[in-house]
Amino acid sequence: MFATTVIKSARVTQAVRDGLGDWLEYERTKKQHDLRSYISQLVRHIRAHNFYADLIELTYLDLTQSFYTKESSDLVARGDVPADEFLNKVDQRIEEEEERARAVLVESSVDAVRDTTRSALLTDRLPWLAKDAIKLLFEKRDHDGLKRMYDNFAKVGGLKVLHAAFKTYVQQKVKEIVTDTEHDDDMVDRLLEFKAFADGLVAHAFVEKDSNAVPSAPGQPIASTSSAPVSAPATAPAAPNRDFAYGLIDAFQAGF
Repeated sequence: MFATTVIKSARVTQAVRDGLGDWLEYERTKKQHDLRSYISQLVRHIRAHNFYADLIELTYLDLTQSFYTKESSDLVARGDVPADEFLNKVDQRIEEEEERARAVLVESSVDAVRDTTRSALLTDRLPWLAKDAIKLLFEKRDHDGLKRMYDNFAKVGGLKVLHAAFKTYVQQKVKEIVTDTEHDDDMVDRLLEFKAFADGLVAHAFVEKDSNAVPSAPGQPIASTSSAPVSAPATAPAAPNRDFAYGLIDAFQAGF
């Protein structure tokens, strides 16, 4: 009776949604709120009345989706954020959101928050990021950065885009080295160094960990199943992604 007449009333549910929105906006644009513990108390209270999934989690995910979709657009609109820095921002935001979700939500919601954050930030940015970040990260020989990029693309269904950009860049770079007559004496050494780095990526960074890597279509909040604990899936041995392995071979040959 109490739950039906009070907690599910339009006035109370709107107050909860507004409160969550104000708190999240503050933390995402400023710092951790001094009264964050009150949100945890609210979550426990709502959960006790079996309204957590509909009232807390879905509201949280919708707010997350809209906030990071706008942030993604704003960062690109600025025109001064390089692709590799954008990817660093994505990783930073995902880490922040995971910490916040673990602090106030139930454990089964954490993956949904993390995936929604990633999807909102990367949606519609994949071609730009693949083209520009591949070049920037390769030039810095940033193995870890390229691995994180691959992992993020895999989780939003962007590996075909990344694969195409990877092949194009490798082919162009090989051609650039081969046709650089001013440094003809160093051509072989440069090709061997470049190939060794690319081989390392294919062997250790561009690897398949899970055949079901895509959690949902990009651009949509990704809800969890909050009513039951989620058991950790078995971890399969990582293996090189064959598309990238063969793509590297083809691109190298085409560059000559």
